[in-house]
Amino acid sequence: MDIFLEKVNSLVWGNGLIAILLITGIIYTIRLRFVQFRLFPFIFRSLQSSGSGNGISQRKTVCMALGTAMGTGNITGVAAAVSIGGAGAVFWLWISAFFGMAVVYAENSLSCLYSDEEKRGPMAYISKGLGCTRLAAAFAFMCVLASLGMGGMVQVNAFTEALEVCTSVNALILVPAVFTVIFLVTSGGARRIGTAAELLLPFAAVLYAIVCFAVVIKNGSLLPGVFRSIFSSAFGIRQTTGGVFGFTVSKAVSTGIRRGIFSNEAGLGSSPILHSASDDKRPEQQSM
Repeated sequence: MDIFLEKVNSLVWGNGLIAILLITGIIYTIRLRFVQFRLFPFIFRSLQSSGSGNGISQRKTVCMALGTAMGTGNITGVAAAVSIGGAGAVFWLWISAFFGMAVVYAENSLSCLYSDEEKRGPMAYISKGLGCTRLAAAFAFMCVLASLGMGGMVQVNAFTEALEVCTSVNALILVPAVFTVIFLVTSGGARRIGTAAELLLPFAAVLYAIVCFAVVIKNGSLLPGVFRSIFSSAFGIRQTTGGVFGFTVSKAVSTGIRRGIFSNEAGLGSSPILHSASDDKRPEQQSM
């Protein structure tokens, strides 16, 4: 089973997909004139929705989208990236995040242009924009599979394992409790999910940031060495003399970008699905 799963993983997350996502991010960054920097102040002035009120507010959609990107992927994903690809993978995580912003901007913009009451998110712009209804249906089916694996199992597994180790509470008790909470939230549809995210995300984000700053400050003396290790490993400076430059760099690049996508979900289609439910349908507004 492990060998089979590894083959599937290599097929799905092959170098071709990584190259396509990275090149797409670069193209969008150039065509959108570095939207990551150019329009950043606009985001903070545009959190309040001014739409028709038929959907959910921008604040809720933002909290839902951030909830999918911030958390397990940033912790488990980054730890896995470093353990597999070395410290250099962190640099490529940054690269993935930077160009991923432009990809997400484009995804959300297309979603707002093509979504309606029947079709939303990537399913809408694949079927209407590209005229590929079967491809849109296939994408929707893959989303269901992804929600069970990448979208649910990883998070619940990480949560229950951490809580079990810290509190010694049996996982057989934790899992039903987690399932009950998730079911009560998701059974209410996008509105209830948005309300829960709007209540929990700000607290989680502040706590997450405080813990991160505390760890960085406590280990401040190690930061110069950390950055040296990240940049030297990212470009294979240390490995050149050892004759393993190509393998080491390719491992850092592929692992960093893969885990970066797992962390920020740029290009996966999850963000446009969430933002398609917003009551503000202006592409330039919602894409922020």
